[in-house]
Formats: sequence, structure tokens, C-alpha cells
Amino acid sequence: MSTDPSSSSSTSKKRKTSASTSSSSSSKDPIPQTQTQAQSQSQAQAQPAAAKDETRKLAQASRTLKACELCRKQKTRCFRSPENPNSCLRCRFLNKTCSFEKEASQAGVGGMLPFNLSNQETTKKLDAIHDGISEILTCLRSGGSSGRNEGGAGPGRAGRGGRTDDARLLLDASARMRRTSGSSLALENDLNFPQFKSFRTLAESSPFAIMLDLFDDGSHRGFTNNAEEDDEAEADETVMPLSENVLTLGILTEREVVELISNFRRNYGRWVSFPSSIPTENLINLMQARSSLLLTSCCLVALRYQTFEDSLEKALKYYMLVQQLMKDLNTSFVKYTSIGSMLGQVEFLQAITIISIYLVSISKLESSIKLDPWLLSNIGLSTFITKTALGEFKEVDDEMIRIHRQDYDKVMIMRIYNHLCLAHIVNSIFSGRICIIDSARVQQTATTLSLLKATNFDGRMVSEIGLLFIAYNYLQGVVEVDGYQHLDSLFDQVVNDIKEWFVQWEYLFTQPALHFLEFNYNFCSMFVYYVYCFQRLKLLGEVGNSSTVLDHDVLSHVFKSIDNEDILLTMFDYCLLVLSHINNIDNDSYFAYLSDQIHFIFYFCGIFMIKLHRIVLAKEMLPTKDKNKGVKNVQQLINKFDKISADHPEDVLFTYKMNLEACLNENT
Repeated sequence: MSTDPSSSSSTSKKRKTSASTSSSSSSKDPIPQTQTQAQSQSQAQAQPAAAKDETRKLAQASRTLKACELCRKQKTRCFRSPENPNSCLRCRFLNKTCSFEKEASQAGVGGMLPFNLSNQETTKKLDAIHDGISEILTCLRSGGSSGRNEGGAGPGRAGRGGRTDDARLLLDASARMRRTSGSSLALENDLNFPQFKSFRTLAESSPFAIMLDLFDDGSHRGFTNNAEEDDEAEADETVMPLSENVLTLGILTEREVVELISNFRRNYGRWVSFPSSIPTENLINLMQARSSLLLTSCCLVALRYQTFEDSLEKALKYYMLVQQLMKDLNTSFVKYTSIGSMLGQVEFLQAITIISIYLVSISKLESSIKLDPWLLSNIGLSTFITKTALGEFKEVDDEMIRIHRQDYDKVMIMRIYNHLCLAHIVNSIFSGRICIIDSARVQQTATTLSLLKATNFDGRMVSEIGLLFIAYNYLQGVVEVDGYQHLDSLFDQVVNDIKEWFVQWEYLFTQPALHFLEFNYNFCSMFVYYVYCFQRLKLLGEVGNSSTVLDHDVLSHVFKSIDNEDILLTMFDYCLLVLSHINNIDNDSYFAYLSDQIHFIFYFCGIFMIKLHRIVLAKEMLPTKDKNKGVKNVQQLINKFDKISADHPEDVLFTYKMNLEACLNENT
């Protein structure tokens, strides 16, 4: 994704040179060093095109790196010089200008979140490319000479093995080149990806496991599971009759099911990673045999934008599918949350993933659904952790897992886990509830990146989960604050955590493919600032202790109570960046099939912008040419929602559109 830097920084022109407090009763700056962020943004806007490189260096200097630029290029350890802390030992020995000196010369730039992430240093990219090419050439030279010496072959006998070795060297060098586009932190983390077997570390030494090993008499059968015994005792499922499903019950015809599943694979398949080599008809047969719940879930989600000549027919089919979904869920909860290995465990987790991600839109189409995406993702994660801890997911090799005598790609299983983590953390943030997974379980999402079949999509997913978990931990931490110092300390910590996260995943922001990593970064940054202000006002007594985000117009109340214009404009900038992402999505169909999470963030930020825009206008904080920028982006979002929901008035996007229009009319 590419973001126009002028879209946000221009709003910072009128920021005051000294930040005022959140309240007249407090003399402490509510957010440490936010003024320098405003200054760096206004400088980026005011400088001419010829000075862009200097501005980029200023932004780059704000990042906390583990090594100076020269040491990172040489891939060597970097140590600060005792005589001159603003330089490293290597640079002083070589009589080079250390990048630490450049950072020190830009004193005061640190202490804020990296802004305008798409403005990467051109020289840094060129250096990474140059280093990568040099390494490839070095590998080819050394590989070629060693191959001839060891094999004793003449110049004309490169053969098939030589080409294979060269290809392997190219791949290794390419992987190292990719890592140089990040930072030393990213390099260290790339080399320390957790392995799948780490899911079982504690279970093997648990008291239940110890007692089961000591007394194998069946008295501890409820404590854990012997998957091998279950496999031997289980009947052959190939002769088991099909369970009732949408086809056998006549809810949908075979042609309708094929059409819906094809639609699902095309628009939603990334969430469950169905094997592309399996024809749709065969996939449907597998679903019928293994999981009626998965078949129902896929059809239900795909039916959302399906067109029918008779709207009543669609409503009836949707109602019948929902009733079947509830039956399938009841049966599956009893079956797959019990201890024991059985057919359809993976398909159950796939279904829970799909429902958790799209439950908001599903529920809007049928009011009888009272399911909770936070609770469903909770069940999915609990089941996954239990099955792996009890050894029911067995590693065949580095890339395959055997589950109840069926072999699955490990990357497919890990994607299910990652998407369950994403859905659960997102719904924990949205609803203010606790998350059932800890930092160790979140770190295990990176297991995917150690697999050969992992793609850029997996990297973006892992990084997004990490970012959202940082925001979640901050939101949970501020609930227990007992004073301003504690609140400020938590804010400083979340700023440092996000900066470290950015250093690790920076290379993903240069990827040309459209994705929502930067979108979520801007949302999390905006919301972190808002929650800080809300909690500070709560400590000051300006927001009642009984106030929650569900109170009537709490946004306007908080915005009116903030005296610090710099903070208001910072939130305005981040919100504007979120909404500006709509300009990068030309394909309405692509936008329509996005997750409920993305749609809700757009909707929330639209309301956030309308309320905030009214306050900054009243305080005359925006330049004349930027006064309508926020409202313009909200109107573009309304138009996008309108295009998609025009033929589907029952859809949740139609509700979002109506609420945005009503809010806009009330506040303009």
C-alpha cells in the first residue's frame, strides 16, 4: 500500500510550539514528546522536493535500531564506543561517520510512533539491493570453484547437480537479501522462529502426563489422550453414513452448493487454505463426509452477496441455513471439544475460523443468530491448543502433520491457528474483554514463517497479530492505572513496543501488494492515543468512573475535554490515514469480501473522524485548504458502502452507511 505523506502532515502546520495539558488542572504534558512528532511532520510537508532525502533521514533517525548502518550492512556486532557514546567502535576504528552521530544530531525526534511509513529511504533500498547482488555473486564464485575442485570435473561438466547447487545458493542469498531490507532485530527473529513441536512443551511435563505414564490403567483417561489407541479403536470412516447436511436435507440443490463453494474459494478461501488442486465437487464430497458444519458455514458466508430473482427465496434459504448452522454447531461442540481423536477435527477448526471472522455480517442477515465471535474464536483456540498439547496433531516431517490418519500441510494448519488468533485478539480489542492467549502463544504464530510454503501473506498475518496484541496489552494495562505517572509509563512502553515492531516488520511496508498492515498500524496508533486521553480524563474526574465506550457520544465528550491541540491533530492524522486507504481500493467486489474487522474499523474511524473534525474546526486548528479533508474521506467511505449495499439493504454495510450519514448530518 502506498500512502501520500501530504495527506496527513499538512494538518500539522498550525500545531503549537509547546503542548498544553489535557486539562487545566494538570501541569504535565499528557503524552511525552508528542510535540516533536508534530514538528517532524510539519517539516516533512513544508520542505521542497529537493530536500526530501533530508526529511527521510530525519524520520529514519527516529527509529531505535540495534546497530548502526555500517555494522548492519556488514552483518557484524555493533558496540557503542566508551569514549564517544554517539559512535560505535567499528566506525571510530575505520574513521567513518557513524549513523549514531546523525541520530544524536537530530535530538528530540525519538519518543513517538513512526509516521508516514511509506516514505522509505531510497538509499537504504539501493544499499540492500547492492549488498544482496554482491552476496549472490560471491556465493556463485565460491560455489562454482568448490564444485569443480571437489568433483574433479572439467569446465564443460557443470551438469545438473551444479545447476541445483547454484539455484540453492541463489535462494539462500535471496533470503538473506530480503532480511537485510529490515533490521538487525528482524534478522535475529528470522533465525529464531518457533517450531510446531513447541506447542507440546509444557504438556509433556505436566502432572497429568506424569500420572498417566506411571499408571496406565485407564483411571486417568479423562486427563489426557492416547491418540494411537483412539486411531486403532476408531472404525473406518469410509463406510460411515453421511450426516445430515444442506444437500441431503434439500436446503440447497447440488448446483447451488457448487456455485456457492466456488464463490467461497474465490473470495474467502485465503482464510482456510483449501488445497487448490482439489476440484470443487471433490471438496464438497469431503465436506459432506467430514464436516457438515464446514459445508454449512461456507455456503452461509458465500450466500451473502448471491443474487436471487426473488428476495423472499434468498431470505428463506438464509433462514434454513442458519437453523442448520445452529444444529451443526451443537453437534460439533460436543464432538470436537471432547478428548479424543476423530475425523473432521481440522474441518471443525476451519469452520470456527470462518464464522468468527464473518459472524457480524452473518448475524445482521438473520436476527435469530445470537453467537459471539469472541467466544467462538475462544473455543477454536482452546480446541487447537488442547489437540496439539495432547499429541493429536503429529508431525510427519518438517512440512506435514498427521491428524487422525490424514496428512495435512503444516502451513495450512498454522494458518488456521493464526487466523483464530487474529479473530480473537481483534474481538478482545473491540469488546474490551480479556484474551485467552498469552504472549508465548502469540509468538508461536511465527512458526508459519519457518515453513517452505509460507508466503508474503503469512508474514503480513503474523506481523498484524503482533501489532494488535501490543495494542491489546496496552488497553488492558491502562485499566489498572493508579496515577498519572503510571499511565505515562504505560504509554511510553507501548510507543517503544510499536517502534520495535515496526523495525522488525519494516520491509513489509515496501511490498507492492495491497494489504492492510499499515491500515491496522494507523488504527492502533490512533486508538492508543484516544485511550490514553480517555484514561487521563478519567483520573482527572472529567469522565465519570461509570463511563464506558458505550455511553452516549463519549467521543465528543473526550474530544471537547482535551486541551492539547497537538494530541487532537495527531489522532486526526492517524484517522485520516485509515480513511484514506479507501482511495486505494478501486475494486468494489474486493472491498465487499473483506473481513468484518476491516469493515468495522473503516466504520469506527468514519464516526471518529466526524466527531473529531467538528472539534478541530471549532478550535480553528486546520488550515483553510484542509478544512474539508476529513469529511471528504468520510463521504468517500459512505459512497463505497452505498455501492456495495445498494442491492443488499439487509447487509451490515447498509447499516454502517446509514449511521455514518446520520452522524454526518448531526455534526456538520
